[in-house]
Amino acid sequence: MSTALVVETAPGDPTVVTLAEAKLFSRITGSDDDTLITSMVKTATGKAQDKLGGTILLSTAFVWYLDEWPETEPGKAPFLRLPVGPVTAIASVKYYDPAGVLQTMSASDYFTDLVGLRARIVLKEGITWPFLQTARPSPIEVRFTAGYANAAAVPEDIKHWIKLSVQTYNENREAFISGTVIAVSPRPYVDGLLDKYAVTEFY
Repeated sequence: MSTALVVETAPGDPTVVTLAEAKLFSRITGSDDDTLITSMVKTATGKAQDKLGGTILLSTAFVWYLDEWPETEPGKAPFLRLPVGPVTAIASVKYYDPAGVLQTMSASDYFTDLVGLRARIVLKEGITWPFLQTARPSPIEVRFTAGYANAAAVPEDIKHWIKLSVQTYNENREAFISGTVIAVSPRPYVDGLLDKYAVTEFY
């Protein structure tokens, strides 16, 4: 199933961990390195997002384009599992009908299952996926919002991982140390902070 996920509206404030929080965690008292620490926070936040995969940190509006409806598993109601989460709202499910007219599925035709990191659109009994304009690329458009509502809603484990990363960046600013062999022993629990929130299977 060919798909494309496009950001329609990015979060207004992408801050998950503030400068003050990062400095307090790393026991940094001065302000001389504030610009550098802020940059480290942004880098660590981006790295956390990469590791979380399909888990979106802050509320973002998406449009998901698909070429076809998913296959229905025997004995199960037809459903479409959204690629990222946590989903907070599904705005619309639109499609181009065989005549090339953009139609909107009635919200009364499906359930929105927002439980867990991967939300689902589940058709109600007796409802089937509508016919599509087959020659048209990406004839299906699903609009939804995913991500935690604000920084306060982001799980502490994720914020703790970001602060630990900033501390590590601050204490190891050089990419290389000439003439020195460094043995790095990663603490196994650190990345484990993100494991239960990560989405690694997208479609």
